[in-house]
Amino acid sequence: IAENADFVAGERVSKTNQYTKYRRFASRLFRVFLPRKLRDVNDTQCGFKLFRRDRAISIFSHLHTGRWVFDVEIFLVALENNFRIMRVPVSIRPELIQNGRLRFFLNGFQIILDLMRIGHYDRKGNYKIS
Repeated sequence: IAENADFVAGERVSKTNQYTKYRRFASRLFRVFLPRKLRDVNDTQCGFKLFRRDRAISIFSHLHTGRWVFDVEIFLVALENNFRIMRVPVSIRPELIQNGRLRFFLNGFQIILDLMRIGHYDRKGNYKIS
């Protein structure tokens, strides 16, 4: 199936609620600052991603940020350049969930600033591959 895709991304699915209220609140706030093009992407932050080699080189050479929000840029580059994205459902075992890696008050401000920078770069057309 994936041979027709340029980029395969996991999308977390769960029959049970795996995250705390705090984590769900942070997720909703994160979505408010996403560029409009990505509002229909349900899960940009899932760690499962596979790329065709040439597409990976193209995508990663157009990233401007790092840490938590680089996934947003990956999707922007892929969408802006009409790459074929395949979403696959993934399930995370509860014992593998690492709560507490992200501290909203310590890291949240930087994340919001990075998302605003991404919006600026997107408006300037920085994610279009020439």
